[in-house]
Amino acid sequence: MPPRRSHRKSRNGCMQCKQRRVKCDESRPCSNCTKRGIACIYDHGSKSPSVIDVPRNSQTRSSYHSEDPSSRHGTPAVNQIDWFSTLDEKIAGTASILREWSRQDPELMHHFTLYTSQTISERKEIQDVWQIEVPKMAYSYGFLMHGILSLSALHLSHLKPENYGDYMTSSRIHLTFGLRTFVRVLPSPTAENCSALFSFCSVIMIYTYGCPMESNETDTADLLNNLIEVFRVSRGTLIIMPYLKSMRHNGLEPLFRQEYNLPISSKRARKNNLFDGVDEQLDKLSQYIESEPLDPEDKVIGQQALAALSSSFEAFESADLPLECGMAFFWPLSVHEGKYFAFKTAVLD
Repeated sequence: MPPRRSHRKSRNGCMQCKQRRVKCDESRPCSNCTKRGIACIYDHGSKSPSVIDVPRNSQTRSSYHSEDPSSRHGTPAVNQIDWFSTLDEKIAGTASILREWSRQDPELMHHFTLYTSQTISERKEIQDVWQIEVPKMAYSYGFLMHGILSLSALHLSHLKPENYGDYMTSSRIHLTFGLRTFVRVLPSPTAENCSALFSFCSVIMIYTYGCPMESNETDTADLLNNLIEVFRVSRGTLIIMPYLKSMRHNGLEPLFRQEYNLPISSKRARKNNLFDGVDEQLDKLSQYIESEPLDPEDKVIGQQALAALSSSFEAFESADLPLECGMAFFWPLSVHEGKYFAFKTAVLD
């Protein structure tokens, strides 16, 4: 066996190479991170002036400070927050984080208020919430400002495909910075910040549905991962539901339409007529669940999830036109959360 080739031990490599225990060529970005398509970040002792380190649990530098007081309360974190952290890791790994605010931001803010805000709903009163109330809140909450700029950049990446890469990078950077402050504030919601938290949750849900899948995400496992990501993000919003009354009086009332209050049944109540054949397909799924060699508890949970899906179809049937995009989250918000990962593992294995 030939002797191992020796090499100079790297002590100033990037954090990603150190974590993977591979040799870093110390270029900025290094070749390993470039090949993997992830952010190349150096620690404080060897940091490039053009790349900043953003610790997961540290305060990001921002000109917006009003979210800080609520983050000082020592309220225990809840499981929902882990889901947002997972999304943060997924997004942060696709874009190098250069700076928190850039010269492009005024363009993004201008586009959001004039155009993006008008595409979120066809109802004038809801458009006004996104055009006026949400940007007004964003001046006081940096995470929300990052959120709406992220949506604006995502929208522009669709409208201007010739600049797709630049806008998608901006969108991911802004959402990453927004998530890192949001995750820290979320465990201690208050009557003052709950509307901003809810607005940012809405931004994340729109982003998750609107963000195109990467070109390599084409097989069943990747499609399922993307769907489960939507479920995770949707469930994470439930932590602020106790503050629903406060949010109704903070300029967001048009977002809470009556059709969103439809009770979700644990059993299928009636025939679905949302589109031809839907009830037959639901019956087939029900029969499939019963025929599988599952534990009785798993079968009950499967049937409850199916009933929740049926209830969401009923909500679409009975809702006034035009339908609101928020109704797409009925099913993710109502199914049994304890079986997400078990379901994912069973299908992927």
